Amino acid sequence: MKLCPQCQKENPSAANHCMYCGIELKCPKCKERCTEMDDFCLHCGYPITDNAKKAKKNAEKKIMNKLKEEIKTLNEKLDNEKKSKKDLKNNLKKINAETQREVSIMPKWFYYLVSVVVGISLLVLILIIFNIL
Repeated sequence: MKLCPQCQKENPSAANHCMYCGIELKCPKCKERCTEMDDFCLHCGYPITDNAKKAKKNAEKKIMNKLKEEIKTLNEKLDNEKKSKKDLKNNLKKINAETQREVSIMPKWFYYLVSVVVGISLLVLILIIFNIL
């Protein structure tokens, strides 16, 4: 005897349809014979009963929710990385501005004076090396 997955009444083993509710006792997808109390077809995995269809939908919802959570987490990480990158750029701009300001504090004449002193020192050194002085 075969139990109908929908109405749970017994049917003859050779029956293709339930003689009480008329549901097909073969898999609607692959047309293979279903055994007693199968919620899913053993051959193709197709959900045969309403409970199986609900279970499949629930499983799909769980997978979708998990994927949505994963995407949300990845988006949050990306936002944090973008914020960190923006903060680093702002800090670099501040450092560059401070460096430029400190460099511009020294007057130009000071750089010219240092250049003249270094130049004269080199000239004296060259003259000493060649015994001109």
